[in-house]
Amino acid sequence: MASSRLLTCVNCGTRLCRSPVKTLHHLCQVSSALARSPSRTQATRDAFALDLSTIPSAASSTGHEKSSRITIVLLPDEKLTEEKLARAKEEGDRIYLKHKFDGCSTIKQVQKLIQKADLKGGLPLEASVLALNTISKLEAQKSTHDKAILSQDFFRGVCRKLVNNVAHLPNDALILSLESCDMFDMQKTDYLPNALIAECETRVTRGEFSILELFEAGKFLGHIHQDLPVLREIAEDVAEKWEEVDHRNIAGLYNFLGALQRVPNELRGDLAQKTVSVIPRLSPHDLSEVMKSLTQLRGNFNSLSVFLHLVRFAYKYISQYTDAELCDVLGAYLYFGHNDLSLTKALEQVIPTKAFTMHPSAVSQVMEYCLANRILSKPIFNAVAESFVYNAEGFTPEQIASQIVPFGKLNYLPPNTYQFLEKVEDLLMARFHLFPLETIVEVLYSFACVGRIPLNFVDRVFNPYSEMLLRGDSGKMDSNVSRKLTRLFLAVKLECPHFQNSRLLGQFRRLDPRLPIPMARFYDNNTIYVLQQTLVSVLGGKQYLRPNVMLSSGYIADFEIRLDEQGHVLPYENNRPDNGNGEADEKRIAVCVQFPRHFCVDTRHLLGRQVMRLRHLKLLGYQVIQVPYYEFDVLKTDQARAKYMHEKLFPTTYKFSW
Repeated sequence: MASSRLLTCVNCGTRLCRSPVKTLHHLCQVSSALARSPSRTQATRDAFALDLSTIPSAASSTGHEKSSRITIVLLPDEKLTEEKLARAKEEGDRIYLKHKFDGCSTIKQVQKLIQKADLKGGLPLEASVLALNTISKLEAQKSTHDKAILSQDFFRGVCRKLVNNVAHLPNDALILSLESCDMFDMQKTDYLPNALIAECETRVTRGEFSILELFEAGKFLGHIHQDLPVLREIAEDVAEKWEEVDHRNIAGLYNFLGALQRVPNELRGDLAQKTVSVIPRLSPHDLSEVMKSLTQLRGNFNSLSVFLHLVRFAYKYISQYTDAELCDVLGAYLYFGHNDLSLTKALEQVIPTKAFTMHPSAVSQVMEYCLANRILSKPIFNAVAESFVYNAEGFTPEQIASQIVPFGKLNYLPPNTYQFLEKVEDLLMARFHLFPLETIVEVLYSFACVGRIPLNFVDRVFNPYSEMLLRGDSGKMDSNVSRKLTRLFLAVKLECPHFQNSRLLGQFRRLDPRLPIPMARFYDNNTIYVLQQTLVSVLGGKQYLRPNVMLSSGYIADFEIRLDEQGHVLPYENNRPDNGNGEADEKRIAVCVQFPRHFCVDTRHLLGRQVMRLRHLKLLGYQVIQVPYYEFDVLKTDQARAKYMHEKLFPTTYKFSW
């Protein structure tokens, strides 16, 4: 029977049960006895065997059919002392408590766990620290912090226990308590932070903190209050232990400095040199921490120079970053306004494979990076559009807007345009009341750029109530929002003439609030000046040309030219501004110069607002002449430029020999 198949210890002949726990216990006892026996050799002491003749399956697993013995080698171990056993027990209790508190998903569960510990003989000090940290994490996950928890009896009891025993807290528990106070946004005058700060001052004075513990304590103390005297002492201690700063702990140093938002004078001289020397050995996590902290430093430290050294390695770890680390890295790129082709290529390799599983905030950060740098990467945009269709139900309004706005502003529609736009419309229908009105205006404007105007939501924006919300308490609408509403109104009027709604506010029929730039700045770009001289040469005089013109629609044309019905150029009398009506037989030409800032970076793909501008000018009756920089700037002679502009202005007329 299977129950009679027992293991036999060859060393003592004892029959062992099939329980692995009891078998291992017996082996440990035998090994201890043999280890104390002086007659045994080292080889015999460390090798033991089990008789497996009654278990054929075990014998066959050794690879020898006739073998019925398996040798178990026990590695030598140090002699266990009572002190080591006590330390191991404490460590086990700590791991058990941490596991129990980590399993709590609500504050009520934490409270019940604390009550059970009290009934079993009192709440250990270590458990009080873990309970406070767990409550802080649960509160930090909420969108709004509930300060009422601070006045509850069980929470005050936990804090009181820590205050009364703060001197007995280990360094790591003390730092964990500081972190909890930081997550709760407690002030330094509260009784718990006050006691922790006083204890930190004592330990810093005694030199009881290691270099890494100094960084951790300094970071949380700086978050609580930046003017604490102990922070100056920590900076002095770090300066004394400067040789201990290396690639393993420099991220902690930058976290400490980021909390201060400035570099103390004691560390300013050697910080950049030390950082540059350890950058090649930084892990992806540490590199992202340093880049995040650089965005928080102010004043007397050249963060940009250190950042430019970091970007040489940052793109190499794109596939290894966690979602939070990727957000920190891209946030640093956005903060410093840096665009890296290597980073874009790395993102193009990673995002298509991870877009469906990435955190929405990480995807949003990627799209914000592309928008800020005018990067039109089709692999990234296609992957984001596909993941958006399937995952957008769980996104916040801010995440939804940040992922869809770049498509319109960069003038790109993905292959799954129908499903993508349908998903956007469904989300706006279901959650319109959750979106800030400025965000709604941004979304509608971005899709108007690519000629996809969601008419279902236009009347929700152009009404007196929305106008009141956009004006706010100041009574004045933001100029950027007003400009986008003006463009949106013009897009509805020109591109959707069948759409009639009396609620469209008349105020947006006025000109765009942005005025033409002054003439002195208009000619700052040499291309504009050269183009004007070329147009004067082609047309025959300055009286046939008007530069830097605000048209009646609110758009600005770099140059405007008038023609009669026969195609002859008409002069502007005394260069007087035109009322926008013109004569019935008159034709107008708007010359629009397109600079690199009007295109997506490293492409000839126009931005959404430029495409909408050209589309609206054509609908308003203008003949639009585009002069892209990559065509005009390569012409080196006046004759070549004149011939180029003549072909643009009069493509069907007789070509003069220039």
